[in-house]
Amino acid sequence: MFPSGQQTQIRLQLAYTPVGVLNRTLIPRTGGGRVAAFEEAVLHTAHPEDVQRRPCAPAGRP
Repeated sequence: MFPSGQQTQIRLQLAYTPVGVLNRTLIPRTGGGRVAAFEEAVLHTAHPEDVQRRPCAPAGRP
């Protein structure tokens, strides 16, 4: 996805930039209507090192 010469720089930037992610959506309720659903992911202290070490998967592959 990123040029090979920039992958280390991008990996470092991504490792230390996010603090957390919040996702919200409305899901169908049994019997009709909708209910709000929330998901929160908070950056763990070990995460930046994992991001730096993990090789990037080619586009289209997990």
